Amino acid sequence: MAELTLGTVIGPFTILEAMPTGSGGMSLVFVASVNHRALSNVESLPDKVALKIARVLPLDRIDSPEQAFYFEALNNEVETLKRLRHPNITRVFPIPRGLPRNPYTTRASELDGSPWICALEYLGGGSLDRRLKNRGTLSLDESLETAYQIGLALDHIHAKGMAHLDLKPDNILFRYPVEDDWHAGLFQPVLIDFGIAAKMSKTAPQAGSLAFMPPERIRLMRGEIASEGYADPSKADVYGLGVLLYRMLTGSLPFEGLPREELAEAILKNSPRSSRQINPSVPPRVDEIILSALEKEPDARPRIEEMITRLDEAMVTHPPAPPGARARVQARLPAPTLFSISVVVSLILVICFAVSFALGLFASTSITNIQKPAPTLITTEFVIDTPTPDRRTPTLTLPTLAASPTPLPPTGTPTPVLPITTPTPTG
Repeated sequence: MAELTLGTVIGPFTILEAMPTGSGGMSLVFVASVNHRALSNVESLPDKVALKIARVLPLDRIDSPEQAFYFEALNNEVETLKRLRHPNITRVFPIPRGLPRNPYTTRASELDGSPWICALEYLGGGSLDRRLKNRGTLSLDESLETAYQIGLALDHIHAKGMAHLDLKPDNILFRYPVEDDWHAGLFQPVLIDFGIAAKMSKTAPQAGSLAFMPPERIRLMRGEIASEGYADPSKADVYGLGVLLYRMLTGSLPFEGLPREELAEAILKNSPRSSRQINPSVPPRVDEIILSALEKEPDARPRIEEMITRLDEAMVTHPPAPPGARARVQARLPAPTLFSISVVVSLILVICFAVSFALGLFASTSITNIQKPAPTLITTEFVIDTPTPDRRTPTLTLPTLAASPTPLPPTGTPTPVLPITTPTPTG
């Protein structure tokens, strides 16, 4: 195939630049703009797409099984993505001149060999592979969040009766750029490259990254087991997710720096070092999740739904969400639970208001009673003389109000009003 250059036009698409991420041995991926004026029925396409073009071999090999495999891989990816719609899975768009039976693919007659092409969602946030190369390792919270969201994508794929089978950092892109100071606000890893998904794993078992490949797929590649014995390919995705989490937390793969054949033997026979041996900050619970996903036998590994549940629990307990991050637990509560909580909180607020009002009313009444004293009775003694000299003078006590005049003198006849005297100046 002739080399594509900046400005090459393929139907309504104009090549802007090559994308290193997503390109591989079977296809090339380019960033392309969409000419909305070229055709009238192209409005559904975004302004920019990732244009995937199947690799074309030289003319003397154009009819080889290898070339047929490249074309089949692209069409298999489109057939798979047509059935999937998930925020953590790349989208495929119908294109204007696609075939009636499959409007998502067409052949680029402008290029040598007329390769098959498809238009995928453009993801401009970079790749996980590049982020790992720049940083070495990722924080615990970012690693768990990445594994959790990719696990959600795998769960959706498995529910459709398929498996991805090529999980690795190159095949995970970010929808939005990830800042160095990571936070979960706009963090959205997206799984791409479904060329060997599902049935392709049986027709082309040699495809895929060996470092992320489970033992059963290596045995399948070697012919040690028949494709019929490869009963549950979804467990291969669980293994790949375990390797991915191991790589993010430790900065290395479970079996690092080995030639291809030795690497295959190590995957088949050896146990990897614990992630805690390499990174002591990895919590024991997370280390257990990784080791369970890397079990040699597929039946010993958890299913993907169990895996994501354990990852979610680990995110709640280790560590708390960073400042500004989304409230992960609250965001995942179902609507009925949130409604129930809001009702309970409202009732509590009403009860607290009623109690506060009653206490305030009681306190106000008490203070009023304290500040308004009852009338006080003051006694004044009136002494009545008696002719009997040998008896004590009896005392008659009569009540008077506090506002009464000054008490009378203790002896003599009671006088209602005291006489007013004016002092006589002396000298």
